Amino acid sequence: MDLDNTDTTTSGENDFLFGDGSAAAVPPSLLTSAAVIDLAMHPQLPIFAAGLVTGEVEVHEYRATETRRRPITQQYFKGDGFQETNPYNIRMHPSGCVSAMEFTEDGNYLVTASSDRTISVLDCVAEQIALHIGDGTATKKMTPGTNQRKNVNNSSSKRETMKMKKRNKNPHKFGISAINVCDVNLLASGDDDGMIAIWDMRQRTPAFRYHEHGDYVSQMIYFSDIQELVSSSGDTCLGVFDLRGGKIRDYSEKRKDELSCFAFVNNTGNNTSSFIPSIVCGTPNGGLPVWKFGSWRRPYDILDRHPAECESIISFNNPDSTFNHNIILTGACDGLVRVIQMYPVRRNLCQLSARDFTYSHNNSIGGKSSGSYANMAVRRQRGNEGISRMRLSHDSAMLAVCGTDSIIDFVDVRFLSNERELDQLRSQTEKGHLAVLREMEREREKEEETETSESETDDDEDDEEGVEKESGRCMKNAKTAKRGREEEEAGDHSDEEAKPKTERQKKRERVAAAKWLKEEKRKKINFAFEKRRRRVNGFFGDLGS
Repeated sequence: MDLDNTDTTTSGENDFLFGDGSAAAVPPSLLTSAAVIDLAMHPQLPIFAAGLVTGEVEVHEYRATETRRRPITQQYFKGDGFQETNPYNIRMHPSGCVSAMEFTEDGNYLVTASSDRTISVLDCVAEQIALHIGDGTATKKMTPGTNQRKNVNNSSSKRETMKMKKRNKNPHKFGISAINVCDVNLLASGDDDGMIAIWDMRQRTPAFRYHEHGDYVSQMIYFSDIQELVSSSGDTCLGVFDLRGGKIRDYSEKRKDELSCFAFVNNTGNNTSSFIPSIVCGTPNGGLPVWKFGSWRRPYDILDRHPAECESIISFNNPDSTFNHNIILTGACDGLVRVIQMYPVRRNLCQLSARDFTYSHNNSIGGKSSGSYANMAVRRQRGNEGISRMRLSHDSAMLAVCGTDSIIDFVDVRFLSNERELDQLRSQTEKGHLAVLREMEREREKEEETETSESETDDDEDDEEGVEKESGRCMKNAKTAKRGREEEEAGDHSDEEAKPKTERQKKRERVAAAKWLKEEKRKKINFAFEKRRRRVNGFFGDLGS
């Protein structure tokens, strides 16, 4: 390949998108002290935690292009019976790995689960373990001579301890594989045998137990508005559980391929009437089955020909955009993150270079400037290209990716929040039809606002309620005006001297857009031949070291 004659200025017209010429906006690859099993991003601060195979948690803080480790001085589970702990990490579990972890909604606590059936809660403010639920196998040490001193008080104390052990017994008999923080006081945990336990953290006891799955529980999501828990499992089924009554709500039919992960795609934007809330699942064979939310018997569609071993899916929501708020990010065995648009047409917009060997960027350790030694150290520790976990930052600007090795990669995803940058990934025909559809959505919003305003003026209500409704209406109008202003600026930037269109031209364009949308919905997503967006300074960056 002749790299000297490569023209990177016309990358928008080709099938590949090279990295931008600006400076890097994300930290370089990070080398941890042990293999990474799971990741967790803080919901409010630029902090992320890595759960290691040794049962330790490694906390890092990121700023622009640098990462800095936050050492934790207080250590637990130390002694002769435990493994050695890294002085900069904190051991959360006595003997198992950190199989799953998640921050609470306010970010004050970090909940971790392990393969040794234990659950730990880390207080992020005090940097100490606030709660630890053991596996229930620990026995009380007996002092010499206690067998000879048997009396009534001893027997009564034994009965009380037996009752306490029976009440506080850990229901999991196998390692915990997934957790989900449902509420302030509720925690859901699923193990490798398919059992799901709902813990009441005030009493530190399981409130409900469900053993419907026949294999490991891969992921769980709690919907607080309807108080239902949705779980995926290796037995190829989805389970829906009602946490109010402690009963199973629904269960899907058996399939041929197990479900390793799933993501919820909501209609929280401007398409509440035309888009169906869905759940997209990942499978080892590559097909992505799509369930309609509320209809759990069988999937209504399958996204075929996706690369194999899809073990992580994330939904990217941008409510301020008309069409770009229902995007999912999928990771596969080839180390690429695929950006898939679900509405109005399903499209693989681009592929982000995350862990693939061919198009990897200049790696370094700990966020320092990249050098030959740093690149060699990172490449020496790299395992396979597969992606096992993906997590978004609190501002949705950075994506953290890890596999089965001890390396965490970071990808810049700021362009997903910018509608103009996403339009660059589409063809000219698709841009034109989507512009017409956006205009139709805006007109539909205006009609709905006028109808609601007329209905509100007809009703005789109190002055205070009228003031509140008027303020809410002003807020809605401000949001729509801002959105329309941004889209008008985008249109002015592309075509400053555009003439006003007649009603006949608008009608023709809308008919053509409707026909195009109907034809595109019948097509399948092409995962093999799509545009690729590489990271900054990423074209054969490792070859220069």
